[in-house]
Amino acid sequence: MNFHRNYTLKAFIFLCFTYPLLSIFCQTHDTFTLQGECNIQNGLVHLEPIDSIYYPSKICSFTTILSNGRFTFKGPIKYPLAYRLFVIENNKVVYHSNLFFVNKGLQTIMVNTKELGSLPEINNTTMQELRVNYFHSFKTYYLNVERNNLKRDSLNKTYNYKLPITVDSDLANEMKVLSNQEDSILLFYTKKHPNSYVALWKIVDKVTGGYNEIYESIISNFSDKIKKNYTGKLLSNYMKTAKVAKIGNIFPTLTLFDSIQNINIITKYSNNKFTLIDFWFSDCSPCKAQFQELRRLYEKYSIKGFDIISISIDQPEDIAKWKKTVNIYGLIWKQYLDINKNESRKLSIFSFPSNYLLDENGIILAKNIPLADLSEFLRVNIK
Repeated sequence: MNFHRNYTLKAFIFLCFTYPLLSIFCQTHDTFTLQGECNIQNGLVHLEPIDSIYYPSKICSFTTILSNGRFTFKGPIKYPLAYRLFVIENNKVVYHSNLFFVNKGLQTIMVNTKELGSLPEINNTTMQELRVNYFHSFKTYYLNVERNNLKRDSLNKTYNYKLPITVDSDLANEMKVLSNQEDSILLFYTKKHPNSYVALWKIVDKVTGGYNEIYESIISNFSDKIKKNYTGKLLSNYMKTAKVAKIGNIFPTLTLFDSIQNINIITKYSNNKFTLIDFWFSDCSPCKAQFQELRRLYEKYSIKGFDIISISIDQPEDIAKWKKTVNIYGLIWKQYLDINKNESRKLSIFSFPSNYLLDENGIILAKNIPLADLSEFLRVNIK
């Protein structure tokens, strides 16, 4: 899965100075305390949720001071929660962790910033499940992912970190196969472990990429205890909402902001043989990396019935940056803003870029189609 969430240093600094006393969050008997040690002596440490909407407390993102290699987090918790951890030194993010889990009560956590993307050392029952049951079930999958990553690293070096679009597309397709393998294993795992909070947060992390039919089957395997908690209920509701944009359905109309006319408009997607709906934002490097190829395809096929509609989640304060990006990359097709991310959230789009390919009737033909595949599709289907 291609994740590019809008983690910004500005946001981390804002959180630190907005919420300097983490203990004020703990107005409930259900709390957690993380006492941490880090190989870096001074800086900031940030706890980031997968997506705040799935967390039962309104306060679920935390930043605290790292002093003499030590830090402490305290916060509300009703059941095990999932986090990623970031370490900031000299105003630079120097480390981010893999997804880990926090339980009620006091826990210690050890962070080694030399192991980028690693799992911090933290002992609780949920982490024990992750290390024993979950990792054992997914052993083959993780080995395949590691092989794919090594292959990508090797190809990046071969092409001086400028992968040809066909090579990048092949790697993306291989990751899709691996993602499907992960889904199948997760389906089996939840049947065997219906009370698993590890599986609950793993599927939450997965749905940030949008709707997939197998996710509904996975969710149905959970016990009533999980289905009826805050996260389980919201997860089910979002799946029902996102289902409207599955392949084979008519893409829903969206209310978007047109900065040229300075009005909100309701978009329509007919009158062209094929339309690509592209979701992005101006600080997203993978989004910008695809613009050259998108422009090539648009210039070649737009006169034959191909259209692109780009929808940015940039917010009002970033409109100047958004307009600058549009001009720099020569994005000559329709450009709209999804203010407050209302429309993208309705479709359960939380990772970027994301796209939908539609036919002339607005029916969804493909989701997140690689650009090499799109190029071949247009070559065959537009004469």
